[in-house]
Amino acid sequence: MKKLTIGLGLIALVAPAMLVSGPASASTSSDASALTEVSITETPESSKLDEIVEGEEADPKDILPKATEDPAEIDQIVNSGKPTEVVRDLETGQVLAAQYAPLALDTQKLQPTSPGCNSNKKDLCMLGKNYYGFTGTGSLSGTWKSISGYSTGNKQGRLKYGSKWHPWSKKNQTSYFPKRGTISGVARK
Repeated sequence: MKKLTIGLGLIALVAPAMLVSGPASASTSSDASALTEVSITETPESSKLDEIVEGEEADPKDILPKATEDPAEIDQIVNSGKPTEVVRDLETGQVLAAQYAPLALDTQKLQPTSPGCNSNKKDLCMLGKNYYGFTGTGSLSGTWKSISGYSTGNKQGRLKYGSKWHPWSKKNQTSYFPKRGTISGVARK
């Protein structure tokens, strides 16, 4: 099995359609210079990427456990035009392993834009000690503490307190709570 020498610039996770970096930012360029500007904060699941020390050799399967190392399959994946993740030899740039990338962010799916809310009044914004913004449609579960109200933005919205969902609020409506509470879900349609 081929080993990979790890150094700064470790690997390029190449997703020609989008590179995911944090909650909702992406790059649509596959140009090498653009890749160096993208700050990748999420690593592949089950990856030992954080454990690799500069100069050590790692097996490509330690970086992308589900990737193929078969040259014919690598070629098919890399040339598919779909978002991909690859492990490259640091010195030669040769692709040692490849897999299809998880689906890129769906701009219609409910996604956080926070902390903080977008000032365009289109996003749902939870108000409180901290402000949390959401764009798109759908629902999310989570824990948002010390919430005192919310604005729906340009879609209907509702919050979940404990295990109970509030009724849907009309678009462009702001609701206030007489006491602060912990929210366990947010939804928009």
